[in-house]
Amino acid sequence: MLTAAVCGDVFASPTVDAVLAAIKTVTGPAGCLLIIKNYTGDRLNFGLAAEKARSLYGLKVSAVVAADDTALPDAAHPRGTAGTVFVHRFAGKLAEEGKSLEEILERTAAYERGIISVGASLTTCSLPGVAKDARLDGAEYELGLGIHGEPGAAKLPLEPATAILDRMVAVLVAGAAARSLKLAETEFTLLVNNLGGVPPIEMTFLSGQALHKLGAAGIRVSHVTVGPLMTSLDMNGFSLSLAAHASGSENPLLGQTGAPAW
Repeated sequence: MLTAAVCGDVFASPTVDAVLAAIKTVTGPAGCLLIIKNYTGDRLNFGLAAEKARSLYGLKVSAVVAADDTALPDAAHPRGTAGTVFVHRFAGKLAEEGKSLEEILERTAAYERGIISVGASLTTCSLPGVAKDARLDGAEYELGLGIHGEPGAAKLPLEPATAILDRMVAVLVAGAAARSLKLAETEFTLLVNNLGGVPPIEMTFLSGQALHKLGAAGIRVSHVTVGPLMTSLDMNGFSLSLAAHASGSENPLLGQTGAPAW
């Protein structure tokens, strides 16, 4: 999967210098692929660091942007959410196989366009040292909020989990159509991602119901993983992410990796 991850402050982009230091540390003759979530600060700082790495040190650096969120269909720049984990795995596997940077970039960018996600939560998250946002303190939940607690597509009255899943599956079906994914020719890997505060027994229930409802909507899931792969601190919510591959072909995410959470 990843060779390095660069951390900034909580929910903030790392600095240009931090990104550049990571690039210099891990980049060899084969080059470096940056995987960036689609947020302004990340794109700016990683982009500037890549330019410095090329111009000052002669390093081969390319970048792919993860923009899997489908909750806001009219968004000019869809957010990067938990589907980014699929991008890490896909690109990392190609690198492990010795593919060139150019091929990894082209194939990963194409694969990223087949990843769609939507989240829902009963609460926002608690930032250290910051008063908690009270916008979900009532009997409401939010559909389509971001991984940093950004507002979503709608605040709705609390309803059964099965009804919430119905809404989320409808968003994913619309997202598949918007990305020209032909459901009859496609299989999907499903990630049921715990955003931080959902108990395991509830995640198990949500996963089983999600598989049932996706199947009923014509979305064929060949593999599923459940767990806190991309959290938002203590947010009491979850997200569904789907990664497409051609029906009947080998799932490109499969294979060995040392990453303990995969």
